[in-house]
Amino acid sequence: MTEKFLIRRRFLFLLVSLILVLVLEPMALGLAITSWAFDLFYSLVLFSAVFALATGKRYRAFVLALGFLTLLATWLVHLAPKEWSLQTQLTGHGLGFCFMAFAAYATVREVIRAHDVDLDTILGSIAGYLLLGSAWAALYSMLHLVSPDSFEMGTLLPQFLNGEKARFPVFIYYSFVTLTTLGYGDMTPVTQAARTLSWLEAVAGQFYIATLVAATVSVLTAKAVRRRHAG
Repeated sequence: MTEKFLIRRRFLFLLVSLILVLVLEPMALGLAITSWAFDLFYSLVLFSAVFALATGKRYRAFVLALGFLTLLATWLVHLAPKEWSLQTQLTGHGLGFCFMAFAAYATVREVIRAHDVDLDTILGSIAGYLLLGSAWAALYSMLHLVSPDSFEMGTLLPQFLNGEKARFPVFIYYSFVTLTTLGYGDMTPVTQAARTLSWLEAVAGQFYIATLVAATVSVLTAKAVRRRHAG
């Protein structure tokens, strides 16, 4: 009974862990909290995503392997020598992007293939959207590490990019502003690579919503047809 309950609420746990990272972490930046605490939240997201996606045999081996490598790279940053800092950060962000992007794809696939629209399906669609934005934030972080002049910012944002702990929340902010096509204009892509990633994310966000709405309507329509025939 407990196992079935956990499986039916797998996307709830994933969504809660994502909110902890995406909302609480940036809000806590002004407090005296070490980067270890932030990585604990991030590790919770990895565990929740693995749990949500490894329940089926289709992705189990791949999700477990990629999740383990991403978790290892996340904590390796704290243990590696300073001269290897750039390499370990790039590896961590790269694996983070691969894991988040695949988790977003797998989550959306599970939602689209669902035979009914219930609470967990709705939570899964929200989690998939947040995973998509998180994946792009990892890409922007990698780009900044390789090419620090890729983004033009106001007078306050650059100081946050100098700290490893604060850098990712800045790109989380930029990623979701781009994903929703909100575009405040306080952070602008200036290199060709940054511009390309930005418009690709904006298009991906629109396709995500369109695909999700179409899938939801299809499921609800099929459900209505089944009820009509049953009646």
